[in-house]
Amino acid sequence: MSRFARLANRYWIGGTLAAFGGVALARLVAPSLEGKIRVYVTLAGQLLALAGLLVICIGVRQRLRATPEEDSARES
Repeated sequence: MSRFARLANRYWIGGTLAAFGGVALARLVAPSLEGKIRVYVTLAGQLLALAGLLVICIGVRQRLRATPEEDSARES
């Protein structure tokens, strides 16, 4: 496995775990709470889920930027 593939997998794994953790926090934990804490936990879960998606986007962007360099190296 190339160095880049390992790096890309880290982004996918980390982003997916963060996104699922945020959804679990917002959809499973928050409804069992009451009052203002419910709102704060829901908001925190939603922000964590969005942050996880952002991490995945960053990994995809780096992969797209690295692809032309790898292709030109293979042609040489």
